[in-house]
Amino acid sequence: MLKQTIFHFRAYCLIAAVALITGCAAGSLKGGPPSLQTQVQSAINQGRVSVSLEGTTATLTGHVKDTVDRNRAISAANGYEGVDRVVNRIFVFDN
Repeated sequence: MLKQTIFHFRAYCLIAAVALITGCAAGSLKGGPPSLQTQVQSAINQGRVSVSLEGTTATLTGHVKDTVDRNRAISAANGYEGVDRVVNRIFVFDN
């Protein structure tokens, strides 16, 4: 009986550790909308864009491969609920 209890305790600890490592928080399980950062980064194919939000103004900084990705990032930010203005500071690195 003691071995089984220890096994279950270890299993629960392992599950909790995996949940913490993978970022599985109770708030993220609610099925809410993705963050603005996630939405913008998901919209582009190549590059990295950071987003800062001040009030209803989103500022995009970073770099992308082409103007298509820059426009996708701007559109994603403009389409995010609560964003009224987007400041574009994205550099395009055409090869």
